[in-house]
Amino acid sequence: MPEPCFRMVVRRVFRLPGRPVVVAGAADPVGLRSGDLVDVLRDGAVAATTRAFVEVHAPAGVVALVLPDVAPSDVEPGMVVRRA
Repeated sequence: MPEPCFRMVVRRVFRLPGRPVVVAGAADPVGLRSGDLVDVLRDGAVAATTRAFVEVHAPAGVVALVLPDVAPSDVEPGMVVRRA
């Protein structure tokens, strides 16, 4: 049986000076664990690859991910984060 695939459309981006970028969106967190590699996609092409750290699973269906190696200018609402 294939492993579940994580995919999330970014709804919000949180940028705080001196802190990693945090993105949030509706997704089922099955198939993603803290430390897994993820791709950040812009128009279907990989804009960045980094390890993601799951920060929040509440409220139900909302996932927040810390993306430590992604520049704030490299992610915006509407982009997709998927397990690499």
